[in-house]
Amino acid sequence: MSHTRKWQPICPQLRRVQERARANRDEQFTSLAHYLTEESLLRAYKGLRAKAAAGPGGETKASYGKGLKPRLKRLHTSLKTGTYRATPAQRIYLDKPDGSQRPINLQCIEDKIVQGATVEILNSIYEVDFMSCSYGFRPHRSQHHALQSLQTVLQKGQVNWVLDLELNKAKTKLNRFGRKYPPKGPGRSESFDFLGLTHFVGKDRSGRFLVKRKTARKRLHRSLQLIKAWCRKHQHMPLTWQWLELSVKLRGHYAYYGIRGNSRSLGQFRVQAWKYWRQCLIKRSQTGRKDRLTRLLNERFILPLPKITHPDNWLPVNPGYLLGRAGCGKSARPVL
Repeated sequence: MSHTRKWQPICPQLRRVQERARANRDEQFTSLAHYLTEESLLRAYKGLRAKAAAGPGGETKASYGKGLKPRLKRLHTSLKTGTYRATPAQRIYLDKPDGSQRPINLQCIEDKIVQGATVEILNSIYEVDFMSCSYGFRPHRSQHHALQSLQTVLQKGQVNWVLDLELNKAKTKLNRFGRKYPPKGPGRSESFDFLGLTHFVGKDRSGRFLVKRKTARKRLHRSLQLIKAWCRKHQHMPLTWQWLELSVKLRGHYAYYGIRGNSRSLGQFRVQAWKYWRQCLIKRSQTGRKDRLTRLLNERFILPLPKITHPDNWLPVNPGYLLGRAGCGKSARPVL
């Protein structure tokens, strides 16, 4: 996978806006409402997730798609005349591993469409101001792009220290890390967690310096506790249904943590999830035989095997390029 490049708008009019923002960074845009067209609303609708939770009113992407063109036309008219009003969001709370709750707002489909079209316009202006090392909340960039760039800098660059980048001052730490420090013994390189993965120093098969990664201990424990709670809650559901749902959860875990070198942690996750599932199934019957259930799970209801979904390693570029530095050592701002 080549390095992630800057997002480019599809609409020709927005491309001109981006070119103007790049040419004059101090210019202020005062009128952008005319870019909210029916075409932009249609693009925003197509970009919605089909399986997203329904907001107020219970309408989903599929139900809104029935009679889509007339609805988008009415929505565009309300935006043009200034009569559009956003629907109050529905607040729900999700349980967190520490016992607290995280508030989530569910919005209606039309509000999501308007927001998506507005984001497309704002991206055309502000994308030119972002640095190449910025990945959060940017189109066509994800956590795995940030992880790949970080590994490139650690593997190829002259790195001796890593500042772990926390909002809590008590958790901020300066770690020894790099080829200068041995992986074991006194004065060894320290590990650090970033985006759910623990980064640590190791060696490849030839004995050379290698940056390795594995699932962070806290993330692995949290994921397993969620699996355990789910198995307990649904232990009386049909076995086939449980197997299908649990398989989806395991594939989702592999989709994020399936990076090269993390096979061992993925295997541990699968084995422990299987044990939790088996324990809950045993408890739902006092006459069931353990050996028969074990044989059934191993032969018929087989959980998905660990899969490396992100096989790419570091990027084929100079680490200074990712940090915004020129080859001569001076500061530069590459356009990616």
